[in-house]
Amino acid sequence: MIRPHPVVMPVPPTVYLEYYLMLVLFAVGWVSLGYWIYADATARGSSSALFWAIGTVVFLPIGVYYLLFYRRSHERAVPQTRRERIAEILAVGGIVTTVASAMLTPPDPLTQLQFMPVAFVVTVLVLFLFEYRIRASGS
Repeated sequence: MIRPHPVVMPVPPTVYLEYYLMLVLFAVGWVSLGYWIYADATARGSSSALFWAIGTVVFLPIGVYYLLFYRRSHERAVPQTRRERIAEILAVGGIVTTVASAMLTPPDPLTQLQFMPVAFVVTVLVLFLFEYRIRASGS
């Protein structure tokens, strides 16, 4: 008996591009988050800044604890640099985009692949404008 071959639909090349773009956005978001936490902890005099950074990237609740408790109880010794502000914006943009993608799109990976790059760019632009507005007002 001859069995028919299953019909295999070819995957459009844009899906691969979107997939790799999403991986790059994840990497940028997580590296930015680690750098931002590390630089902030160092500026606040933490002797375990590397722990805070790696712990946040590996296990996000450590970062939540850092942001809610440790950061509020220690003053910065030096002002925030431009690089730190950019890392903060990219990290927050990556987290907001990931949460928005999970909540606003159907549980379809292709839809999320199309949503995430656009949402990341929009989120980062809004955060840059918000940061610029705060800096311009002198706060």
